[in-house]
Amino acid sequence: MKPATPSRPEATGSRSSAQPGISSPPVSRTPAFSPLYQQIKSLISQSLQAGEWKSGAAIPSETELAARYKVSQGTVRKAIDELAVENLLVRRQGKGTFVATHSEQQVQYRFLKLVQRLGYRAFARLPRPHVCAV
Repeated sequence: MKPATPSRPEATGSRSSAQPGISSPPVSRTPAFSPLYQQIKSLISQSLQAGEWKSGAAIPSETELAARYKVSQGTVRKAIDELAVENLLVRRQGKGTFVATHSEQQVQYRFLKLVQRLGYRAFARLPRPHVCAV
């Protein structure tokens, strides 16, 4: 003998017994979607967090990562570009892409240190504008 299955209102097409006057929140019909490059960016970030690549070390080339994740090289490039904008990776032309280090962030501010050593002020006072009567 087959056990009886409980009837489900969704299966029969009848409406659930909602209270009159109370509306339920709208259900989104669009699926949760993220572009492929963002998925690859997330996978690379996970590898960084897991310590697969150490600080200052080179990550595999775009071609190697594309083969690893079975996506195009352009998809990997876009993911790496976003990670570079977030200062997690550093691109060096002709050298490769490296995991960012804290010391590289200080290099960006080296110019300000040079200006201070030379005795210049970083922010100079500008003369006040004069109003001319016509």
